[in-house]
Amino acid sequence: MYDLFICHASEDKEAVARPLAQALQGAVSVWYDEFTLELGDSLRASIDKGLAESRYGLVVLSLAFFAKNWPQAELNGLFAKEISGTKTILTVWHQIGRKEILKFSPILADKFAAKTEHGLDSVVQQILDVIKPEELHLTRDLKTLSLVPSSIRLHGGGWEIKTPVTVTNLSRFPVHDIKVQLILHPPGLKSQSVKVEPVGCGPEFEENIGGYTLNCDLVSYHLVDPGNQQSLVFQIRYLQAGSSKVFQVWGTEPIESRADIRLCGFSDKPAEIFCKDGQIAIPFKLP
Repeated sequence: MYDLFICHASEDKEAVARPLAQALQGAVSVWYDEFTLELGDSLRASIDKGLAESRYGLVVLSLAFFAKNWPQAELNGLFAKEISGTKTILTVWHQIGRKEILKFSPILADKFAAKTEHGLDSVVQQILDVIKPEELHLTRDLKTLSLVPSSIRLHGGGWEIKTPVTVTNLSRFPVHDIKVQLILHPPGLKSQSVKVEPVGCGPEFEENIGGYTLNCDLVSYHLVDPGNQQSLVFQIRYLQAGSSKVFQVWGTEPIESRADIRLCGFSDKPAEIFCKDGQIAIPFKLP
């Protein structure tokens, strides 16, 4: 089974279909002609198989799409699957509005759609939120990270509650300086009472600088907003393509408490590390 079948007009391949397919490829299994078809394959048989074996169909709607018979035939196949009552069709509007779509298909005009005018990052993130609703996603420059779970208990019933939190790089490229924020509840809960430690700590967690060993994945920052709601931000120095890192999180203050967790940024390049007289400093910019 494929997670996603991408249906598009050839005119939209360069600007929309190919970048989306490449950005989604590491996160979900994608049926896309350039990835799936090989020399000598039957085009119709391959497309029929892709349509039949895909959970969702991503349809890139544009004026070029409605001018072509072939992509509309693929859309008909997706509609046939959706008649059973299962949401199958995900739509992306590219340089087209509801007024134009209404002329061709009132049913499609009524569907909530992602829009390329908001950027392909937004489109990728919305698609993944549908296909993988159990994960939280953050997409920047067509690179995506996922986080699960997005909410945890910290302490309750006299128990410290340890929960593994997993951050995964779903893209085909390494990313750096990933920032994870834990927003603590109730307000006033001290961020210093929340503990974070890596699970399965390997060599990549540590860096030797000037004779000092720096555990870069446990660089953390304590933040307090004007309402006295505290949060803890910890920074993961590096995640290679397709890899994950797992952290145990728990609270030590004996009150009923929890945390909402979100990804609040990452970078294509590693941050500089400053060393002087045995001191180490890492620049940090609040998102």
